[in-house]
Amino acid sequence: MNGKPEFMNPDGKPGNAGGKYYVVKDKVVAFDDSKFKPGDEVASYQIHPLSGDRADIKVTQSWKDGVHTSVVSRKLVTGSKLDVQFSDLAAQYPFGFAAFDNAQVRHAVHYDPLFLRFAK
Repeated sequence: MNGKPEFMNPDGKPGNAGGKYYVVKDKVVAFDDSKFKPGDEVASYQIHPLSGDRADIKVTQSWKDGVHTSVVSRKLVTGSKLDVQFSDLAAQYPFGFAAFDNAQVRHAVHYDPLFLRFAK
């Protein structure tokens, strides 16, 4: 790389000027120095969309009124031998959820058991 990014987002906007701080694999263009000036912030993360069983899970996140909300979704029955099959909606299913908050210390941790129960 010689200290210079190889790719950038197609819009060519620096992160600190309304652009993104990441690029999505297969949705990039060659890096163009002429689109940036000293002090501009360039995307430094490359996103690789998931595939296979891992792609079954979708997560959306929002921040409103000081509360961070993550909504996780997937099909109830996936047919995968690697997934829990939510075929009994009266059962409760133990699970875990980890959110990496980039805080260096005191990450988002939940020590008590969590159970998924479907509403009736």
